[in-house]
Amino acid sequence: MVKRCEPLGLKGPGSFVKATEYLLILSCSKRKIRTSEKKPAIEVYDGPMYRAVRKHFKSLSTLPVDICIISAKYGLIRARNRIEHYDREMTPQRALEIQKTVVAIVKKILQEKKYKEIFVNLGGVYRIAIDGIEMAIPDDTQLLFASGGIGDRTSQTIRWLKQASSRKSEKTIVEK
Repeated sequence: MVKRCEPLGLKGPGSFVKATEYLLILSCSKRKIRTSEKKPAIEVYDGPMYRAVRKHFKSLSTLPVDICIISAKYGLIRARNRIEHYDREMTPQRALEIQKTVVAIVKKILQEKKYKEIFVNLGGVYRIAIDGIEMAIPDDTQLLFASGGIGDRTSQTIRWLKQASSRKSEKTIVEK
């Protein structure tokens, strides 16, 4: 089921479901922390989204979701993949180059692990890289898209992360 959120409300069907797993898909950021050694991607990218995630979730190990990142250099990577600083811009041509591989990787990830919700926060040209992703999403997985400018998308993503965290905590309490 594909659901576009304009803007994200999370008051619909996803709000009342006891979710088991969550996946967040982000774009890389132009701003990166310079480092001489490889570090987890989530620690290298330093745009507004990544700073907000680090601010709200002090320990990255406590993030309530799996995170994948669409990188202009690496394609689709997991947040914990170790990368080095680079300077490559995502262009429409580059997004088209990686699109089939990105969708194939998402499909493989979804075969390995079941997600209740997938939240996508991508701006303009990055959306080209996931064109066709809907076909890889199982019917019982809710696909949500952040909308608006970077500030709106960041707020929606932080709100979704907090809700995913609270639903995950509720599930843990119920299981005990």
